[in-house]
Amino acid sequence: MKTSLHCNSLKWSHFWKFLFSFKRSKGAHLLQNSVGNFFGINPNRVFLFGSARMSIYSIIKTSNWTEKDEIIVVGYTCVVVTNAISYSGVKAVYADINEDTLNIDTSNIHSLVNHNTKAIIISHNFGIVYEDIQLIKDQYPDLLIIEDAAHTFGSKDNKGDYAGLLGDASYFSLEYSKAFTTGMGGVLIVNNEELKSRIEPYYQSLTKYPRISNIKILLTLKTHLFTSKRLTIKLKWKSLRLLNKLGLMFNSSQEELDGKMPEHYPVKLGNNLAYLGYLQCEQMDSINKYKSEVARSYSEIFSNISRVKHYYHPDYNYVRYPILFDEDVSLNTILQIKSDLKKIGIVTGEWFNDVIHPKGSFRYNYNEGECPIGESISRRIINLPVNIHYALKPKDFDNIKSVFKKYLGSK
Repeated sequence: MKTSLHCNSLKWSHFWKFLFSFKRSKGAHLLQNSVGNFFGINPNRVFLFGSARMSIYSIIKTSNWTEKDEIIVVGYTCVVVTNAISYSGVKAVYADINEDTLNIDTSNIHSLVNHNTKAIIISHNFGIVYEDIQLIKDQYPDLLIIEDAAHTFGSKDNKGDYAGLLGDASYFSLEYSKAFTTGMGGVLIVNNEELKSRIEPYYQSLTKYPRISNIKILLTLKTHLFTSKRLTIKLKWKSLRLLNKLGLMFNSSQEELDGKMPEHYPVKLGNNLAYLGYLQCEQMDSINKYKSEVARSYSEIFSNISRVKHYYHPDYNYVRYPILFDEDVSLNTILQIKSDLKKIGIVTGEWFNDVIHPKGSFRYNYNEGECPIGESISRRIINLPVNIHYALKPKDFDNIKSVFKKYLGSK
């Protein structure tokens, strides 16, 4: 296999610098400054958490909302997002998505806002920017707008503004498979001064992951990185199983998938992990330039394939490139395409395989049929890797095109 869905931007050179640098003790400060420089903002607006989901929880806990209060969230998201709402004791209300954007449908927001609504979590799924934030802010000035930018670090809207700078707050995931990674971690940017005044003392009161957790995170991250090359990727699942058997793997627990609050939640991101993030963030412009070329090559393929929809824009920074099959494409055909892609070394992902991913997880306050478009899309979408670990050659893109043409034909 030639590609991996993990460690999008992490290089071995980052790991070697991490091992031998004396700057690790200042990792959090360095990453906050680097994020501030990237977005052109004051780094005192940047907060580093043990995971992005902890940002959501922290915003809610510092807002003094009650169990009667509601947060609108997209009905096409990850369980850790809705769990963060659940843990904080407020109600999640789901808005369906728009098939043309894979993001929340603005018209559905209008139908859901009521006197109990306190906030809206707006996703930029896959790195595709939701373009109506200013419209929502103008229409509902009393609501807190939280941007879920977990799938991107550098996407821009149609006005040239970065995703993450328009809402009252935004969070970016640093999990193993995200735009850049510290293993587990999250960046919170707070644009609202009143919210910032509440977050700051709360954040300072938090502890960090215990030492053993940091060791597990680094070992798991190193395993993902080692098995991200074409010569080693076949070892990935065996290596992770061994790590898990030894009790040294760190990932979202089954308890968390079942809706139970895990240990060490919330915590701040420690200096060591933050330093790995800093090394990647400092090279983000060149990393994103490469990813943009991969996305452009995908767009050239799928512009000529029938019965699929894709979502290319030159200003989007994709964490993975989504492909949506038309409703008349059977599940069996989709599975055959995935199998053939795997044979030529292309690993596909399945974000999101349910309105609350992964399928079978705790669906906090969600009722079947509530978001029919999200449910439909989750059954007929795959995504293709966009990362730096294996430079796909023209032949690789030709092979991908041949697989899709075999089953779907050309336009």
